[in-house]
Amino acid sequence: MGVGGLFHSMHCMVSITVKKEGATPWKSGKAEHAGHKCEWKDKHCDIPSQDAGLVLHIAGYDLTKDHDAIKANLIGEHDVGVSTFLVPSTHDIEVYYVDKHGHKKSAGHITITSEFISFASVI
Repeated sequence: MGVGGLFHSMHCMVSITVKKEGATPWKSGKAEHAGHKCEWKDKHCDIPSQDAGLVLHIAGYDLTKDHDAIKANLIGEHDVGVSTFLVPSTHDIEVYYVDKHGHKKSAGHITITSEFISFASVI
């Protein structure tokens, strides 16, 4: 049945964190549509190219209301290299959860479109 019971429709959020000291997670906010066809328009996670040798932790959450508080329930997560996104393209990132027996299981995927944008710096 999953989180929220049989007729629950997920309200998804994505979190992306560069694995480095002091990194702050980027959060997408609640998806525009509930269910398995979630999407976020005009949401951007900027990661500097100097982080290309590092790892991203990508996680998907189902947002539910618990009394008056919003609760983020982990759907699945995956670590992937930042360098994966240096070439502009669309990536389906498979996310996983660990079941009660300790087995890694697929929870679906998160589609990420990457762009490489050059910025000139003035010193």
